[in-house]
Order: sequence, then structure tokens, then C-alpha cells
Amino acid sequence: MSGATGAQGPGARRALWTEVGGVVLLGLGTFVLLSVASFDVGDLPGRVSPARLEPANWCGSLGSLVAWQLGRWVGTLGALAAGGLLLVLASSCLRARPARGADDPAAGAVIADLQAPERPEPLRRVVGALVLVLTLALVERLVAGSPWGGLVDRGLPPGGYWGLLLEAELAGRLGGLGGPLFGAVALAVGLVLVTERSLRDLAGRGASRVADAARDAAERARDAARSEER
Repeated sequence: MSGATGAQGPGARRALWTEVGGVVLLGLGTFVLLSVASFDVGDLPGRVSPARLEPANWCGSLGSLVAWQLGRWVGTLGALAAGGLLLVLASSCLRARPARGADDPAAGAVIADLQAPERPEPLRRVVGALVLVLTLALVERLVAGSPWGGLVDRGLPPGGYWGLLLEAELAGRLGGLGGPLFGAVALAVGLVLVTERSLRDLAGRGASRVADAARDAAERARDAARSEER
């Protein structure tokens, strides 16, 4: 019995540290999202006179600095995507804890082995996250140069350094249509890697959610009309 307990020790410790890492990533992702969402260029030193005594950013001066540095490199969309993808990675770590048998350690090991192929692949998701962040930086750069540029004007450089670099490279090599096509393909690849689901599955889930939302809206409208008639 002691041998079985000792054999489970390394796995239990690894699961514990994985869960700790998931909690840390959850906090970091939330911090990044709040920092970018509440970014105000006036919080930066030397941008307004007199200088603000208290930053407007929800996460304080550190949040302003984090949002500015991320925005300089990947723009607003890329920075928001980075925060969201940290949350996705956190959920992967928090779900990666292996199943254990309540009374039988051997049964718990068998269950864990059977469930192993379904566990998320952190490295694959990290690669997908990088692809998504860089692609969104490019998208923001392209949108900023269009009539809808005001949608991405948050005081941060549109697309950041990476968006500017990718736009210059793709425009010169792929032309006006090839660049957006490349961006769409890269975005799809990033989504598949991050979610570990096929495009058909993602499209089906998205269509199902839209249909459910439309059905709920129709039911609410019907109920409101009935209440007015009464």
C-alpha cells in the first residue's frame, strides 16, 4: 500500500504545481485584460500637464505600463488577445488534473491513462496563442488604415511594431488581396491550435450559439408582446 502511495507522489505533486500555475495564469490574464481595457494615454509620464496624481487605469500605474508595453508591440487587439489566451491556458492547467480513484489507486491510474489523450497540449496552445496575437496585430493595423480606423483608436499604436512589420512584409509580397487572405488562414490556424477543435466543430458550435440566442430573443419578444396585450 505504501508503495502505491509513493508511486502516486510525483504525479500528485506535478498535478499540484500544474494547478498552481493555472491559478497564476488566471490572475495574470485578468490583470492584462483589465489593464488594456482601462488604458488611458494620460496615465503615461509626460503625456498630460499637470501630471495625474492617481492613474485612471483600473490596475494602477503598473497596469498602465503593462498595457502600453503590450500595445507598443502588438496593438490593442493583440494585447486583449494575449490576456484572453492567458485565461485559456489557465483553464487548460486547471483541467489537467488527472482523475483518481477514491478507494483504489490502481483504478485511479487506469482512469488517468484512459483520460490522458484528452488532456490539453500546453505547447500547442502556446503556439496557437502566438499566431492569434500576431494575426490580430496585423488585423488591427489593416483596420486602422481603413474608414473604420476609429474602432481601434485607443491611444495605443495600431497593431504595434509587429503589426507594422507584418503589414509591410505582406503588402510587398502578397499584394492587396493576398495579405488579408493570409491573415484569415493564420487566424483559423491559431483558433484550431488554441481550442484543439476542428473548424467544422467551431463553426457548428458558433452557429448553435447564434441560433440559441436568436431563439431566446424571439421568445422574449413574444412574451413582451403577450404582456402588452394583457
